Amino acid sequence: MYYKSIQDAVAGTQADYKIIVSSKPSASKAIKDKESVKMTEWQKQEGGQNIWIPTEEGEELIGKVVNKQEGSYGPQWVIEDKEGNEHRTPSHKVLQNRMTSVEPDNEVKIVYLGEEPPSVKGQNPTRLYDVFVAKK
Repeated sequence: MYYKSIQDAVAGTQADYKIIVSSKPSASKAIKDKESVKMTEWQKQEGGQNIWIPTEEGEELIGKVVNKQEGSYGPQWVIEDKEGNEHRTPSHKVLQNRMTSVEPDNEVKIVYLGEEPPSVKGQNPTRLYDVFVAKK
C-alpha cells in the first residue's frame, strides 16, 4: 500500500510494512510499524557564520583581521569589529584580490563601492570594493 505522507502511513492499519512515497523515488522508504515512524522537528538556519554582505554603496567593515580561512569559493577573512563581533568577508573575486596582502592582526577598512554590470549577458554583476590597511 502506498501513502503520500508519514501521517497517512501512521494512521494506516494495513500491513506490517508500509511504504512512504515522496515526489522523488529515491526518497521512498519502508517502515515496519507505527512506533518506528518518528516525526522530525526542523529548525530554520539563517545565513552562514555571520558573513558580511553589503547591500548599499559606501557600507564599511572596519576591524582587526583575526584569521584567513579557505571557503567554498576561495579565501575569506574573519574580521573582528570594535564591538567584538566577528564577520567573514564574502568570496567576491575583487575583494579576494584586494585582500591578498592583508595579514592577521592588520587593522582594515573595507568599503563596498557597488556593482558593475556583467560584460557577458547572463553572468552575475561584479561587486566592487576598496580595501585600506592601517599604517603601523
